[in-house]
Amino acid sequence: MKQILEMAEIADEAGLDIIGVGEHHGLNFVNSATTTTLAAMAAITKRIRLTSATTLLSTVDPVRTFQEFSTADLVADGRVELIFGRRAFTDNFPPFWFQYE
Repeated sequence: MKQILEMAEIADEAGLDIIGVGEHHGLNFVNSATTTTLAAMAAITKRIRLTSATTLLSTVDPVRTFQEFSTADLVADGRVELIFGRRAFTDNFPPFWFQYE
């Protein structure tokens, strides 16, 4: 997580326009709480836009997702964006008790 936050700081200082954070739910990935990560990035950056890359519609509650991203966007002074996707890997489903057919 420290490396992710350091990369955000470096990207911001280098003048990059946007940085995206992927959402993964598995033991091999550090980020399973995208909005928390984006809010942490927002707190230590000044101008770079922050986005999910992607938020999976099939495994999230839409109202809660709106609330979480809205809160991160407040921390970021309007720099948070949201990218939705349907699904990429079915290995995200079992932790949420979803079945893939």
